[in-house]
Amino acid sequence: MKQGFTYTDNIAFGVRLDLEKLVGWRGTSFTIAATDRNGDSLSQDFIGNQFTVPQIYGGQTIILTGLHLTRRLLDEKMEIKAGRFSAGHEFASSPLYWLYMNNGIDGNPQSLPVNASFSAYPWASWAARLRVAPSPDWNAMFGMYQVSGRTFSRNLNGLNMAFDPTDGIMFVGQVGWTPEFFQSRLKRVPTEREEAEQMGEPDDDFHGMPGLTEDFSKSLTLRVVIAPTPTSRADRSSTASSKSEIRLSRACSSTGRFTGAISNR
Repeated sequence: MKQGFTYTDNIAFGVRLDLEKLVGWRGTSFTIAATDRNGDSLSQDFIGNQFTVPQIYGGQTIILTGLHLTRRLLDEKMEIKAGRFSAGHEFASSPLYWLYMNNGIDGNPQSLPVNASFSAYPWASWAARLRVAPSPDWNAMFGMYQVSGRTFSRNLNGLNMAFDPTDGIMFVGQVGWTPEFFQSRLKRVPTEREEAEQMGEPDDDFHGMPGLTEDFSKSLTLRVVIAPTPTSRADRSSTASSKSEIRLSRACSSTGRFTGAISNR
């Protein structure tokens, strides 16, 4: 092992089309994506280890990584995906892996693409995948993927769409449990604007007034009397006729918005 420095990059780009808005196919989208990888491997040039230091090294060229349709059903609890994409993009992956850079942890377990022709990003193959999520904490997936010796061929750039008689099919299944711990299940307090819309009232200009967190059955009246300070007997007589009273009243609700009126007396 010797010291050294290498540069590696992974530039991903793609387009996702919402076909529901474009042609009226409800819950359907079309995705086309590619990646451009450049640079050298630090492990290959200086270290010589099995699990490469930069996970983004591999297939240093432009590769078509995705070409597929996705359809969501049953209030998005079921999703069907078909086209060209990698098995490792869907299976045997975890967000925890993405916190690391070394290919021994990031990406997929290396025994799968090395020993089982398990297609991993950025290499795509013909595939179909069904995902069912009956609740936010549970999901199950089943997929079928093309197995071919051409999947990892860099010179094909992911553009060989053939399915040869010597190719096989790999079946993959997975059950996922994705709980979120220590969440406080508190009822969300509606915003001032939401409450105004629910009560059918105009959204007037009393923003920023202190809110009240409890419901009250009685109305609350706030009076602010503005009067100049008299400096002479004449001023005292005129003060009585120049008082202005601002009266703000409203039956209090969960946020305690007020409406107001100004009267002179």
